[in-house]
Amino acid sequence: MSWGNNSGCALLTEKCLTNGVTKYPEMFCTVKRSLRLCTSDRLALGRCAMKLYDAPLPPQFQYFSNPKLGGASRFLMDFCPYIEKYANTGCSNGNATVMRGSRLGPTSKCLKGDGLSVPKGPIGDVCAEVSCEKGEVSVRYLGDDTWHKCPEGGSITPNGVFIQGRILCPKYDDVCTVIDARRGGGDVSALLSAFSSIPLILLVLIFMSVF
Repeated sequence: MSWGNNSGCALLTEKCLTNGVTKYPEMFCTVKRSLRLCTSDRLALGRCAMKLYDAPLPPQFQYFSNPKLGGASRFLMDFCPYIEKYANTGCSNGNATVMRGSRLGPTSKCLKGDGLSVPKGPIGDVCAEVSCEKGEVSVRYLGDDTWHKCPEGGSITPNGVFIQGRILCPKYDDVCTVIDARRGGGDVSALLSAFSSIPLILLVLIFMSVF
């Protein structure tokens, strides 16, 4: 998924969050959790980058009931919180020891989890191998070498290393027409970190024009 693609003009003209709620949950997050989450490009696992500041943020950058709460990236994202990649958690080449429940490989993408747990506890979202053929998505997760068809809106109940929960089936376009930013040396979350002085509105225009 190209960041900001097909999101409409509201992404540029309205706040990323209003009263702690966003119209774009694939791009912005609202709760800081300990569980791993998919980055917006589905190429890695990450966390919701939020921070409690010492003083209230400027009014135009206040998105929560607490005026001191906002995204950790000040200049880049206008204090909008987004999923930031952890170190070594790329779905293609991450460190498996810190990515419990994930199957890594060159075709792996991040998939949303619903209550997924392994014996050591809840894990959040996971990486799994994805196959795209004739408009259909198939998934191969950790502990099972079988390809499972995964139609949009459906889910897979994994076994093997998992003790409960579901893998939610993604939209075809989210995982099969993703623009692999790694061709430029990094993923989208890494690219976001590179543009540390560009305001959100200009950043969105750049991504929409390039992708």
